[in-house]
Amino acid sequence: MTSRNRRRRIRTVIGGAVASVALAVTSVLASATPASAHWTIGTCNGAPWWLGFDSQVCVNAETRWKNPNDHTEWVGTVEVNQGHSDSKLEIWGDGFYHVDYGEKQSWWINKRVRSGTNICGAVSDVYGSRVVTCIGIKV
Repeated sequence: MTSRNRRRRIRTVIGGAVASVALAVTSVLASATPASAHWTIGTCNGAPWWLGFDSQVCVNAETRWKNPNDHTEWVGTVEVNQGHSDSKLEIWGDGFYHVDYGEKQSWWINKRVRSGTNICGAVSDVYGSRVVTCIGIKV
């Protein structure tokens, strides 16, 4: 039991460190590659499989109709996936937040979001590991 708890702690610490580095890199890349007027954009993030971690997350967002006058872009459906049957799945952005459990989930957002904000998704496993990725909105 002690060995199992120790492995969980090590996995959580290493997973958290990998997720933090990956989130920092993703944030820089997200701001460098803004959402465009395409139907679906997406990004994935997670620990490499060879480290023995299952945690990975992909988020996709339907975006269209940039408005340069008020610096907003319309967001339709947002999807998060790569979880397992008991994973906690989250999405959030400019004025919305949704959570559910499972392998994959999508939500109908149907709102305009401001330039400079992000659409983010997260997957959390039963051991407490959490992986986050974001898509930058630029108008």
